[in-house]
Amino acid sequence: MPEVLGNAGQYFDPEDLPSLIAVLREVIKSPELRTEMAETAFRRATEYSWQSSAKATFSFIAQVARDYKLAKKGMT
Repeated sequence: MPEVLGNAGQYFDPEDLPSLIAVLREVIKSPELRTEMAETAFRRATEYSWQSSAKATFSFIAQVARDYKLAKKGMT
C-alpha cells in the first residue's frame, strides 16, 4: 500500500507470480537495497502513532454515527 509504505518497499502485481519473484530476487541479492528499505521504513513508521490512529478511528466512527442519525431522521 503506497499510501502507508511510500518508497520504503518494493511493489509487485500480486496476481503476477513472475513480478513477485523478480522483486524477491532483487531484495535478496541486494544488501544495500535491504538496508535502504529498512532505514526508510523505520523513518516512515515514526510518522504514525497510536494516539493519532485512535483519534482518526474515533473521528471516523463518530462521523458514521452522525451520518446514520441524519439518514434515519430523513426516513421518518
